Amino acid sequence: VLYTLPFRDSISLLSCIDTICHDPTQIVISVFYQVDPPDMRNQNGNFGDSFLKLEERLKENTEKLQSWRNALKEFMPSLSGFHSLNIT
Repeated sequence: VLYTLPFRDSISLLSCIDTICHDPTQIVISVFYQVDPPDMRNQNGNFGDSFLKLEERLKENTEKLQSWRNALKEFMPSLSGFHSLNIT
């Protein structure tokens, strides 16, 4: 899974994270490009700003938004991957 700033408010990316989080049989190789994993996990920084904009767009679907928030908090701490700042 490629996590990058242009996709930080992508519904399909968040749905993918939610699906992966609830299916322990999935094997995931993550690449964090121009986004910090802690920002995704805690929904802060640039990722958090975009998540707030997404909340505004989907304010009627609070259940799905909460599901995505929970998936990020639960899934991200156990996720390992490659961070673009560490790739030369």
